[in-house]
Amino acid sequence: FGGSFDPPHLGHQVLIQGLKRMAAGSAVDHIRIMPAAQSPFKTHRDHAEAHHRLAMLELTLETLATEEAMVPGGGEGESNGAASVSAPEGRQNSVHDTGLRAVPVVIDTYELNEGGISYSVRTIRHLQKQGLDPILVIGADNLYGLEDWKEHTYLLENVAILVFMREGQSLAGLEYQRGELQKRYAVRSIELLDICPPGCASSDIRQALIAEADLLNPEEAEQDHAESFPRNLIARCLSEPVLNYIKGHGLYQA
Repeated sequence: FGGSFDPPHLGHQVLIQGLKRMAAGSAVDHIRIMPAAQSPFKTHRDHAEAHHRLAMLELTLETLATEEAMVPGGGEGESNGAASVSAPEGRQNSVHDTGLRAVPVVIDTYELNEGGISYSVRTIRHLQKQGLDPILVIGADNLYGLEDWKEHTYLLENVAILVFMREGQSLAGLEYQRGELQKRYAVRSIELLDICPPGCASSDIRQALIAEADLLNPEEAEQDHAESFPRNLIARCLSEPVLNYIKGHGLYQA
């Protein structure tokens, strides 16, 4: 699962939880999170620096692990021989699933280390050279734009693809798009997931943080702004550790 994670938010967290539940009942070894150095579709703006995005992503996985550990009866469960996989570039965070096989979640910094534009096909080939058979996880919006991706034919014909729902996307529309791709390509596999993360978008969160500048300077906050839309969006979509990190490092200010 790749992305800019600029910043990582509740939608990412909920998706990872859903993927963990799926993986626990399958032969999947691990879930690999791949923060991009630079998205080919977002070259017109600057990201937060790579080390900040990586740190916030690590905080997100720590938050997820803490929340899952607090579930009554939570724990590692039976391992069923699950391997803990980590590439030389990767960082590993073990998270818990109640009563299920614990599936490692790995942050892989390959794209960050490579720098430049991050193309999924280059990353897929890199993982395949390691002897892995990666499954690509994308959002519903990306299914419609997949033919704009670099070497999309190779991806469609050689990689299993999982598509999670987005708020406002029609299941019937996605099924139609899948059918159209299957007509034009020798598609290996496209599976539509019954996972729809909350409608949190990193771009909206960044704009909200700029608009609600007093959130980064609480001593100047005005009481009548307490119910403002930017603050509600921030409170709904960002975990407390990630928000504190943003405030502490002055990220996303105008």
